[in-house]
Amino acid sequence: LEYQFPALDAASTSLKARVRINAKSFNGNVINFRHKRVLRIKMIPELVNLWKRTPLLLGIYAKLNSLGKFTVSSVFKIL
Repeated sequence: LEYQFPALDAASTSLKARVRINAKSFNGNVINFRHKRVLRIKMIPELVNLWKRTPLLLGIYAKLNSLGKFTVSSVFKIL
């Protein structure tokens, strides 16, 4: 799983950072990540307006074995 919050240039790097999490377990129907991330941010009007305009980006990537080599491929993205 990969996600990134829209952030202002003046925001902390922990808020702007792109986060990648490996799956803890998976089967044919379910992928479990068991991820918790807590950020303390100061809600200012500019940030609220940015979040109204800009979506949270989520993506799932799969590691595929192709001809004996592992490649990482995007399964889907949510905008």
